[in-house]
Amino acid sequence: MDEIRRLHVDIESYSEVDIKTCGAYRYVDDPSFEILLIGYAIDNQPVEVIDLAQGESLPQWLKEALTNPAWLKTAHNANFERTCFAKCLGVPMPPEQWECSAVRAATLGLPRSLEDVGEVLDLGEDEKKMREGKALINYFCKPCSPTKANGGRTRNYPRHDMAKWDLFKAYNKQDVVTERAILEKLSAYPKTTQVEEHLWDLDQKINDHGVLVEKQLVDNIINFYADHKDRLIQRAIEISGIDNPGSIPQVRRWLASRGFSSPSLDKDAVKDLVKTVADKEVLEFLRIYQELGKTSVEKYEALNRSMCHDTRIRGTLMFYGANRSGRWSGRIFQPQNLPQNKMKDIDTARSIVMDDNFELLEMLYDSPTEVFSQLVRTALISEPGRTFTVADYSAIEARVLSWLADEQWRLDVFATHGKIYEATASKMFKIPIEQITKESPYRKKGKVSELACIAEGTLITTNKGLVPIEHITTDMLLWDGDQFVKHDGVIYKGIKEVITYDGLTATKDHLVWVEGEDYPIPMGQAAESGSRLAKSKPNWHDLWKCKNNQLRETIHKGLDRLLRIDRMHPLSFKTVDPFGKFNTWSKQRLSKMFTTETSSSMALQEGFCSKATMHESKMQELWHLRGAGYQVQFPKRSRSLPVSDGTGELQPRPLFGIRPDRQQWPLRKREPSICSKRSELIKSECNRSSTLGSKSLALCAKCCNQKTVCGKNPRRDYSRSKNCSGKENKELESNSRKVRVYDILNCGPRNCYTASGVLVHNCGYQGGAGAYERMGAKDMGLSDAEVQNLVNSWREANPNIVRYWGTVEDAMKSAIMSPGFVVKVPHGIEFQMISDTLFIKLPSGRQLAYKDAVVVKVGFRQEIRYQGQNQQTGKWETTSTYGGKITENICQAVARDCLGWAMLALDANGYTPLFHVHDEVIISVDDATKDADMKLISDLMAKQYDWQKGLILRADAYQTKYYLKD
Repeated sequence: MDEIRRLHVDIESYSEVDIKTCGAYRYVDDPSFEILLIGYAIDNQPVEVIDLAQGESLPQWLKEALTNPAWLKTAHNANFERTCFAKCLGVPMPPEQWECSAVRAATLGLPRSLEDVGEVLDLGEDEKKMREGKALINYFCKPCSPTKANGGRTRNYPRHDMAKWDLFKAYNKQDVVTERAILEKLSAYPKTTQVEEHLWDLDQKINDHGVLVEKQLVDNIINFYADHKDRLIQRAIEISGIDNPGSIPQVRRWLASRGFSSPSLDKDAVKDLVKTVADKEVLEFLRIYQELGKTSVEKYEALNRSMCHDTRIRGTLMFYGANRSGRWSGRIFQPQNLPQNKMKDIDTARSIVMDDNFELLEMLYDSPTEVFSQLVRTALISEPGRTFTVADYSAIEARVLSWLADEQWRLDVFATHGKIYEATASKMFKIPIEQITKESPYRKKGKVSELACIAEGTLITTNKGLVPIEHITTDMLLWDGDQFVKHDGVIYKGIKEVITYDGLTATKDHLVWVEGEDYPIPMGQAAESGSRLAKSKPNWHDLWKCKNNQLRETIHKGLDRLLRIDRMHPLSFKTVDPFGKFNTWSKQRLSKMFTTETSSSMALQEGFCSKATMHESKMQELWHLRGAGYQVQFPKRSRSLPVSDGTGELQPRPLFGIRPDRQQWPLRKREPSICSKRSELIKSECNRSSTLGSKSLALCAKCCNQKTVCGKNPRRDYSRSKNCSGKENKELESNSRKVRVYDILNCGPRNCYTASGVLVHNCGYQGGAGAYERMGAKDMGLSDAEVQNLVNSWREANPNIVRYWGTVEDAMKSAIMSPGFVVKVPHGIEFQMISDTLFIKLPSGRQLAYKDAVVVKVGFRQEIRYQGQNQQTGKWETTSTYGGKITENICQAVARDCLGWAMLALDANGYTPLFHVHDEVIISVDDATKDADMKLISDLMAKQYDWQKGLILRADAYQTKYYLKD
C-alpha cells in the first residue's frame, strides 16, 4: 500500500451569493461561482499558489491527488474546499479522504476560526493569519457597487489593482502556512477516536445530500406577509399617531399618554400587559405590536435564499458546533431551533396556505404569523413515493443522568413502564402513580422551573457606580465578586412576592451565596437558617483597572467610598453586650465552662487590650453603635465549612471528606464579663444584625440554643439563639411584599453579580432556576413558593444525582491539581490534566477538553476556571464552572454519543439520515416498505453497545410526508 501523503489546501473564490447568510452549498451552486486562487503544500514542503483568475490551470497531478485516497487532504473548514472542488471538477470529494483542522480544534475546546485558534495556540508571527485578509476578500471575492469612480463596474478583477492582487496571493499562501502550523500544534494532544472520524464523514454525507423544500409553501407565505406587514403598520399608525410603531421609545411614550406604563416591551412584558388592558384601541395596538415582533417569516426567508437549484437545502448542520458537549449546532435556517407543532388542525392550515387562500386563513385564525410558526417544519418534505420516518430517543438526558448517578429507582422506571414524569411526581408528592394521569397537575409539576429575581430599586455594583437594577444597561460592567464582567441585559419578570433579608430584597428562591459555603442556596433557605449573605465589593485596584480605566476623580460617587483605604467596617449599635472596663488585658481566655462546642466558633481566642487613643480617619466616620440588649442570631459554624487559622484567611475544605482534627485551646475557668445574663437583655423590635459577622465572636453557652435547625443537607445545619428564632420568622413575614422584579442575563463567566452589596446568582443548573424554567413553569402558572418546594422535593427524591454533582466537581478539581494523574468516577468517566488542558474521558472513549483549567480561590470558595468560547458572544474568555454544569456537559455529551453511534448503525444498514435535530433523526424510506423500515430504525436506535452497559434506551418513531414534531 502506498504511503499516505498530506496535501494542505486553501481556496479563494468569487460568488454573487453571500456565503454567511446562504451557506457554502448555495454559494457554490450559483452560476457566478469560480475559484480564483488555490494555495497548496505537500507535507512540509514550501507553499505554492495557483492563480486561476489570471489564466493558470490546475495541474493534472493535483486533479488526480484530489480524488486519490492515498492523499490525505487537509483544510480549515474542509467542507468549503470539498464543496468547491466537487463543483469545479464535477466529481465527488469523499470526506473519508479529508481532514478538517477547524473540527480538530473544536474537539479540543478551541475556537473554530483560523485566526482565533492561531491566537489561542500562540503561533509565531510568521505563522499567523494575515489581518489584511478581510478587506481583500471584500474587494475581490464579492460584487462591488457601481460608482462613477470605478466606471460603473460591479466586480473587481486582478487588473483593477495588481498591488492588492499580489497581497491577496500572499494572504492565500499564508492561510496554508497557518493551517499546517495549527495541525502541528494540535498533534501534541490526544488523537480523535476512529468513531469520531467516521461520524464526521457521515456528517459531510448528510450535509451534501440535503433535504427537499416545499418551495410553493415558502413563496406563498413570503409574498403574503409582505402585504400583511404593511397593513399592520398602517393600522398601528392610525391608532397611535406615532411615526414608527416599531420604535420602543415612541411606543412607550404613547402608552404612557394612554395611562399605561411598562418598564420593558419585550415579549413577556407585552404578554402580561395585554392581560390587564381594557382600552380597546390600546389592546388592538398591543396585539399588532406582538404580531410585528414575531420572527417566524425569517425562517422562510432563510429557506428561500439558501435553496439550491434543485430546491434542496444543504449544509444545515455543523459538526461539533457545541464544543462543551460535542453536539451539532444548526446553520442557515437553524433546524435545531424550530417551533413545536401545537395545532391540532395543522393539515388544514397547511392546505389553505398551499392554496394561497389567505383570506380564509385570516378568517379562521387570529394570528397568521402564529400559523406560519407552526408550519415551518412542514416546509421540509419527502421525495415523491417516499415517507419521512422520524425516530427520537425517549427522555434521553433523564435516562443518561440516572445511569451516570446510579439513581436506581429512576432506572427501574425506565426498565418498566418508562413514565418518568409520573414516577417523579409520585415520589415527590407521595401519591400512587396510578392516580397521576397525563393531564394531572402533579405530572406537570415534574417539569417546571423556578422564577428567581431581584426587586426593583435594588442597587447593583457597576463600573459606573451603584445603579438600580431596572436602569442597568448592557454598556455597564457588573461586579461578580472577582472582576467587572459583561452581561446580556436586564429582563423584567413581573410583580412577585419578595422578602428582605440581610439588606437584600429578592424572591425567596433567588440563589445567593452565604458566608462559608461553596455553593449558592435559595435566599429563603439562607434566611431560615440565619446564614449571613456573602458580602461582595470591588477594592480600589479593581475599580481603577475596570474596562473604561476611569481616573479616581471620575469614579461615580456611589463607589468613591470604596476607594478609601482606611475604611472601618460598621458595627451596629446594641449588637453585642458591652465589654468589662479592663485597664489592661493580656491573654485573657474564656472559661472552659463556655466552650465553643455548643456555641458559635471563635475566630481568635487570644487578645491584648489596653487604653489608647484611636486614630481618627478624616475620610470616613464611624457608624453608630447599637446599645446593650439588642438581640442578634449567629449561625453556628458547620463542620463542613472552612475554619479560620487566626489570620483572617479561610482554609479551603479538603476534597473527598478528608479534614484535619479541630482542636481548641484550653480555656481558663475564670468568669469573663463578655456577656450579660439573658434576664438583663432589653427586648427589641429589631431582631437582626446586618453588619456584624458571626464568625468573629464566641457566644456564651447560656445564650445559645443547642438545638439545631435542620435543613435538607445535615452538613449545612446551623444553631441559633432561642430568642431570635421566633422573631426572625415574624420579621421575614412582615417584610414580605409584592413588587416589580427583574433579573440580569448571563453575567460573566461565573453567572453572578453584586446586588445590595451581596453576591447573587443569575441562574443555576443544579435542579434550580435555570433547569426548571427551561421546562415551562411560568407557562404553567406555578408560584415561586410552589416551584421552590418542587426543587427541594426533587432533590430529596434524587439524592444520588445531587451527590453526583459534588463527585464530578471534586474529581475535576483533583485532576487539575494533580497533573498527569487519572481520577475516575463510575461508568468509565475519567478526568486527567494533560499539558495545559483538562480532559474528561466519556464512556464512549471520546474526550471533552477544557483548556488552561485551574482551581482558584474566590473569596471563601474554590472555583474551577478554564479558557473557552462564550456560547452567546463567540468570544474567547475565562469561564468558570461547577459540579452541576460539569454534569450537564457530561450528560449532554453522552446523549450526543448515543445519537452518533446510532446514526452510524443506521447508515451502515442503508438508513442514512436526511438530517437530525437534537435527539431525533429524520430518514426517508420507500412507501412500499415503510412499516418494516420504521420498526428496524427504532431497534437500531435502541441498540446497546458495550460502553452503555446498564443504560436503558428507547426510541419512538412515527411517519409523515412532511416534517412534524409529533
